[in-house]
Amino acid sequence: MATATAADPQLSRGLQSEIMDLLDSFKDLGINHQVNVPQIIVCGDQSSGKSSVLEGITRFDFPIKGGLCTRFPTQLQLRSGQRVAIRAYVQPGPDRSESEARRLREWQLEIKNKSQYKNIFNDVAPVLGLGDTSNFVSDVLCIHAVGPSLPNLTFIDLPGLFQGIGEGQTLEDRKTVENIVRSFMSNPRSLIVGVLCGEDDIARNSVTTLMREYDPQGLRTIGVISKPDLLDRDEDRARSYMKLLNQGGGELSLSHGWFVVKSRNSQNMTISSEDRDAEESKFLSQGRWTTISSRQKGVKSLERQMSTVFGNLLKGQMPQLLQEIIARITQVRSKLASLPSPSLDHHFKDLLVRVVKSVQGIVTEAVNGTCKNAIFTQGPQQARKALRLRENLEDLVMEVKSELEIKGQAFYITGGPCDRGEIPDGAKTESYVALLEMQAEENESGGGTPGMFNEVATVNLFKNLADDWPQILEGFVEQVRKALRNFIGLVLDALLQGQGSPDALFEHVINPFLEQRCSILAQELQDLTSFEKPMTLSKNIKAQLASARIEEILRLVMPEQATSFSSFRQTNHGVDLQTLRQRFTPYIVTHQFAAAETIKCAEALYAMQLNKVIHALDFDKLDSIVLQHLPDCLTLEVVQNLGSSVFQSMFADLQVDTSERQQYEECLEMLNKAKDSIELFNSTGQGPSNGIERQSDHTNELNDIFHAPNKRALHRDNESDGSPSAKHPKLGDK
Repeated sequence: MATATAADPQLSRGLQSEIMDLLDSFKDLGINHQVNVPQIIVCGDQSSGKSSVLEGITRFDFPIKGGLCTRFPTQLQLRSGQRVAIRAYVQPGPDRSESEARRLREWQLEIKNKSQYKNIFNDVAPVLGLGDTSNFVSDVLCIHAVGPSLPNLTFIDLPGLFQGIGEGQTLEDRKTVENIVRSFMSNPRSLIVGVLCGEDDIARNSVTTLMREYDPQGLRTIGVISKPDLLDRDEDRARSYMKLLNQGGGELSLSHGWFVVKSRNSQNMTISSEDRDAEESKFLSQGRWTTISSRQKGVKSLERQMSTVFGNLLKGQMPQLLQEIIARITQVRSKLASLPSPSLDHHFKDLLVRVVKSVQGIVTEAVNGTCKNAIFTQGPQQARKALRLRENLEDLVMEVKSELEIKGQAFYITGGPCDRGEIPDGAKTESYVALLEMQAEENESGGGTPGMFNEVATVNLFKNLADDWPQILEGFVEQVRKALRNFIGLVLDALLQGQGSPDALFEHVINPFLEQRCSILAQELQDLTSFEKPMTLSKNIKAQLASARIEEILRLVMPEQATSFSSFRQTNHGVDLQTLRQRFTPYIVTHQFAAAETIKCAEALYAMQLNKVIHALDFDKLDSIVLQHLPDCLTLEVVQNLGSSVFQSMFADLQVDTSERQQYEECLEMLNKAKDSIELFNSTGQGPSNGIERQSDHTNELNDIFHAPNKRALHRDNESDGSPSAKHPKLGDK
């Protein structure tokens, strides 16, 4: 029989045992969920005789009836020792919740007698949730057994595969078992021991199908034929199995060969292990079995081959395993660095820092009007419009200018030469005649010369006309503030995505900033409408005053015909001085002439000042005072200086899930322990199970394993195909 390991020097029995102890400790840590740990798996179809083969190796009585022991993976850690000691515990499967996993880890059982071995399976069944009905779980029952007749081997007995649905079984059960077997076979460091029953057709066997799938070249599989006595029932089947044993199995040719094992059957279940060995030897030394090499016959030969092949697997894979653990440590550390801090304040601060970085970019685009971020094109139309900040503020400037022109005058004068005809709806009015009387009194009370034009009274009347300007401009500033708040609120809501409320951020940061910038804007606008300083009439106003005097005289001289000085000059009029006297006398006596001049001059001053304010009220002023400073409203420096109460208020309703970080931290702890164990073992031979006080006698062998070039890899396929991160996404990159 050709083997891949025949030319390799073997590991010493003691060192191999110590390395297996090390690997067993890795599985207890859960490292097998992170890296592919070398292991031996025993698999086969239901009723293939797998448990009987294991009985021959372990010398334990397996609870074969009912198949209870094959309803979950069972890891057997066999070690040679003087006293019998058996300890059982459970490694929870990957589909268990954290609470279930804790409960399963608490279960342990210790026995001192081999005869009590079956009790382990009876006791663990209800713990795993198994009742009288046939169902399966992925939890692993670990049995650490020490005894004088035991080999130094660790292997995992997997539930038997089945195709037909038997009594008490379901289609889901079949899928569960297949998934369990596949998860172990897919580990490229698994040594597969595939058991075939002599009663079954090779081509229709489920385990051979998976052997071809996961080990197509047969580099990491040992084949076992059980129940060879049943081959006598079908010669064609017997020839097929004999062909396998003679390495003529085609696709099922295995580098490590096929073995035949004769175990106890239903007629001789009570015989001793020694009698079992004797009966097996007798059966395989006669008939067709005489043509098969003695190295392929019997459970002892199988045990030796399993130990030899696995020893060479360890020699070839341990250096790679160490490097893989180191690489995985780097990956996990990188992932931890990207996760939020375990401190809630730090977690919230990290979250807000990420939001602020995005806010500054979005605000800058809105200020410049580029609006390239996806936020400007997503969401309801009303929200998209509110995010067009520059356009909205430009519209507000145009609207306030229009409002000043249309609604800025506090009242309109009717019934005189100042009558404009059309008056805006809802506008206040004052009678020209009543205003003349009131203004005449004010002219005299203001210290002016009786009957003469009073400049102070003119300014006061102008102020009355412009009395609504401050209110209009205050409303404009408030609209600007509201547009800015609405814009920032929409941006924060979009970025936070429900992970907290921005109210506290507005209260402590954004509102004070907007208040400051809008106050500066309001002060600038207030300066435009502040008439506290003495106002003098310009030459233009005085020219309009002279024109007004002429117009008023013409109105008195020729009230029916003359509308202007030019039309009066071009017309030949007969003037009755007596009539003129009658018209002018009451006008001059009551000082209405000066009052009329004041009204006309105040209206001219109003028009001039309105034009000045509208011209000064441009978008550039708003842009320079408010808009260009908006990216500074929320900076990283501001966030870093926020107090804990702000974060707690912002994220009061947010439940922080730290489970992902906890998983990665636990994973990192496991990996570091495994790395330290391998490095310690490499330098001293001290593993977790042998204790610090014991120094290994295998230093030279260890140096050879860890420092020699890797020439003994049992399976050289790309190991990333079976990477643990693919099988355990909760600890993989997300």
